[in-house]
Amino acid sequence: MKELYNDSYLKKSTEFINHVKQESYKILNFNNQDVILEIGCGNGYDSIELAKKVLPTKGRVIGLDVDLDLVETSKKNAHTAACTNIEFIVGDAEKLPFEDNYFSIIRAERVFQHLKNPLIVFKEALRVLKPGGQLVLVETDWPGMNIYLKDFSLEEKIIHTLTHKLLVNGNASRTLLSYYIDLNVSNVEMKVFPVLVNEYKIANELVKFDHILEAGKTNNILTEKDIDEWNNNTSFLIKHNLFNLTANLIIFSGNKP
Repeated sequence: MKELYNDSYLKKSTEFINHVKQESYKILNFNNQDVILEIGCGNGYDSIELAKKVLPTKGRVIGLDVDLDLVETSKKNAHTAACTNIEFIVGDAEKLPFEDNYFSIIRAERVFQHLKNPLIVFKEALRVLKPGGQLVLVETDWPGMNIYLKDFSLEEKIIHTLTHKLLVNGNASRTLLSYYIDLNVSNVEMKVFPVLVNEYKIANELVKFDHILEAGKTNNILTEKDIDEWNNNTSFLIKHNLFNLTANLIIFSGNKP
C-alpha cells in the first residue's frame, strides 16, 4: 500500500479534509515553548502548520515517518516554507527514539489505520509524552463509510474489502477510544466531522476503488458479477450526477495522567 499513499495522494486528500485538520489544530493547547511530535508526518504539511504556532526561537516540531522518501519530501517542503524550527527523521513508531516525558504535544493523523501493532504505538506515544501533555489522533471511520448504491450488500463488500484486506488496521477508529480509556488518559474527547465527496473521480483518488475491486476479487469477496454491477452502478450515477460518498473523520484527544 506504500505506493498508494505518496506525496500526490497526501496533497489531494489535504484539499478535501483541510477543515478537519484545522479543527485538530484548534484542539491543541499550544505554548510558545512546546516541543511537538508528529507521528507519521507524511509530506510534512501538518508538521509545518504546527511549527508556525510556536515561537521559532523556543518551540519546535519533530516529524517522524517510516518512509524515507516522504521524510525527504517533508524537508524540502519545510525549506520552501522557510520553516526553521522543525526537524524530520526516519523512525519506527513502535520504538520512538526519544526519552520519556519529552514532548508537550503528540499528534498523528490517519496513521493508526496502517499500523500492525497500534496499541504498542499508543503506549510509546504516552511514554514520550510529558505528564499532562496532549495526545491528539485523527482517524477515518472506514467501517462507517457510505456509498450510494442500489445494492447495499455490494456496498458492504466494498467497505469490508477496504477495511479488512487493503488496510492493516481498518477498524482503528473503533478501537482508539478504548486505548485512551484503558490507559487512564484524562480529559478524553471525541469530535466527529463528516466528509462528503460527490465526484467519482475525486472519490476514486481518495479511496482507490480500482485497488479495492482488485483486492476484493483476489480475496474472493467480490465476484465478476459484483464488479460488473459496480461498474454499471457507478456509470449510471456519474452520468446522472448522483454519485456520493460520505465518511466521518474522528478527532480523539486527551492528556497523559
